[in-house]
Amino acid sequence: MTSTHHLRDSQLRLFLLIILFSALLFPACEKKPMKEPHVGDPAPNFTLPNALSGTVTLSDYKNNQPVLLYFHMGVG
Repeated sequence: MTSTHHLRDSQLRLFLLIILFSALLFPACEKKPMKEPHVGDPAPNFTLPNALSGTVTLSDYKNNQPVLLYFHMGVG
C-alpha cells in the first residue's frame, strides 16, 4: 500500500472511532424533554447572542420591564 492509502485508512479509522464514541456518549447528554407550554405559563429562562457579540439572558429582565421576542427570518 502507498502512503496515500495508509493516510486514507487512518482517517477512516479515526472517523469511525469518532462516530462510535459519539453514539455511545449521545444518550448520556440527553436532557429531559420540556413540558408543553400553555397560555399564561412563564417563559423558560434562556440565553441568546445579541448583535454586539455579547449575550442576553431572559432572567436579567425579570420584574424589570416587558420583553418582546422577535425572530427575523431573514431575506430568502
